[in-house]
Amino acid sequence: MKILHVINGLWPGGAQVMLLRLCEELARHDVQNEVFSLTKNDTLKPQLEELGVVCHQGSIRELRRVIKTVQPTAVQGWMYHSNLAITCGTLFSESSRNQFWSIHHSIDDISKEKMTTRIVIKILNLMSRLPRKTVYVSQISKDQHEKLGYNSENSVLIPNGYDLSLFKKNTSLGESFRKELGIPENQFLFGILGRFHPMKDHEAFLDAASLFSSKHNNCGFVIAGRGTQNLQVTEWINEKGLSGKVHVLGDRRDVAAILNGIDILATSSRFGEAFPIIIGEAMSCETICCSTRVGDSEWLIGDAELISPPGDSESLANNWLRVAGLCVASRDELGRKLRSRIDEKFSLPSVAKKYLALYKGCV
Repeated sequence: MKILHVINGLWPGGAQVMLLRLCEELARHDVQNEVFSLTKNDTLKPQLEELGVVCHQGSIRELRRVIKTVQPTAVQGWMYHSNLAITCGTLFSESSRNQFWSIHHSIDDISKEKMTTRIVIKILNLMSRLPRKTVYVSQISKDQHEKLGYNSENSVLIPNGYDLSLFKKNTSLGESFRKELGIPENQFLFGILGRFHPMKDHEAFLDAASLFSSKHNNCGFVIAGRGTQNLQVTEWINEKGLSGKVHVLGDRRDVAAILNGIDILATSSRFGEAFPIIIGEAMSCETICCSTRVGDSEWLIGDAELISPPGDSESLANNWLRVAGLCVASRDELGRKLRSRIDEKFSLPSVAKKYLALYKGCV
């Protein structure tokens, strides 16, 4: 079986990381994976090539050539623009019958999306009967798109999966991360990991940080992600009286080390999330997660007391205070409970088998 995955670009985003892990897991089932990127951003390309994945890059014209040469069993799109690209790229070819879309985005308010994204969403709506299956990574995303008119007959829900051997509790890894930043072992440390984008609402995170630090002196905060080292973040930190308390790290590859080093992963997203990968990674490391109610975050975490309304920094800070007020044994028990939930419901092998079942229908 040969699968050609088509994706917007290979930057380290949620869909891209899931693609990387799925390729690794599918290879264990004798599946040959190739990846076509629509842009030149190839941060994850070396990791894919280490797995033996052949990587291509180019326009839709080049995609058509690759499809003709590779003759894949199935073509899998990995985001809105990629779904549109494979529909155009497989036009008038045998592969058009074996195209699959995937959607890793929720639409709480379509007016908040960029104009180009809104146009692509509407075009895909009109074409949504064409793919053999459209994979949604969250139930909320599936419901939202079907309400917009996307075909429901070929919809399937497959959540993101997590590699529990890669993400796990590792005290020494966390200690090394804290030592790198000069953070004391007894300091309560929060982290937000994600690219700088309005949907992530870094300002709400910093508002909550300011509220928390006014009631809890021994605390610190970490911001990591593509584009976070910018003037706007610096201004917010200064405006909110957080100078000296926030470490802005920019893009980092040592995600497991950061997750083991922080006490709470705090996601403050306002919109656009479907099934945030970083939450499951933190849960796998037994790190407590406090999130806003976006996408399937609440389903993933499985504990409504760790969830806040989007944009409500006070609620977010209150949840942090409640968790910080737990004794160490109770926090450790909560962390083990979160990892067990990932193991039971969202393990990578179980998710890969669901994709494999889709593709076997093409043989």
